Amino acid sequence: MKLPTKTPLFLLATMATCHAAAVLTTSESNFSTNQSVGLASQTWAGSISSTDLVQTGAPTFANRSYSATPHSAFGGATSDGVHDGGTGDANTSNCTFWVVGNLPMTITFDLNVATNTLGYDITSVDVFQGWTSSSGMQANQNYTIAVSTVGSAGYTDLITVNYNPFGTANDSHHYTHTQVTENSSGILASGVDSVRLTFLTPASSGGSDPGIVINEIDVQGVATVPEPSSAALLGLAGFGILLRRKR
Repeated sequence: MKLPTKTPLFLLATMATCHAAAVLTTSESNFSTNQSVGLASQTWAGSISSTDLVQTGAPTFANRSYSATPHSAFGGATSDGVHDGGTGDANTSNCTFWVVGNLPMTITFDLNVATNTLGYDITSVDVFQGWTSSSGMQANQNYTIAVSTVGSAGYTDLITVNYNPFGTANDSHHYTHTQVTENSSGILASGVDSVRLTFLTPASSGGSDPGIVINEIDVQGVATVPEPSSAALLGLAGFGILLRRKR
């Protein structure tokens, strides 16, 4: 089990032994339908991915775990809908509800490094929240993203998102979408074997059924590959072995 760590933000650059400083930025957009009637499936049409790294059934996905059992889980191929590439509008739809008493809680996505042994370059993390009724706070997003890298013993925090466009009063059709990216190299972290989101206790709670409703979490990225210089060194090493064998 990897233990959480709070170290300075250094993102693994291709090989597990190399680190490079990176500038981390967020792109937070409010796709809420607070001012007009709408449904989650309509709001997120074309936005939710079914081909990201943690998609249920994807060859890049290994395991998902919670630190706290959801209060309610509605539908979805994973029995909770948090990473099945879809969302919906009723109690049989693809979303999961945690009450305030469950928070803070973590969702950990382990990636498959059996094939991609160097891990993955993470390019973005998207979180979709909201519900058709009850407290507006169910759509507010407060979470920290952390990653672990191949060979590391713990997790490194990348960013904490605090996006609270709604109050705690009861509301209808309140939804939010946040996206975390990196605006320089385009890579949040390299050599990643696990992504952990810690959903925090909100600053205030109220209304009916206070808590958070997660519609979907998408983690985009590609397999990490050696840098050209590293690949060249590996090639030279292999060539040297061949020469020794010939002698």
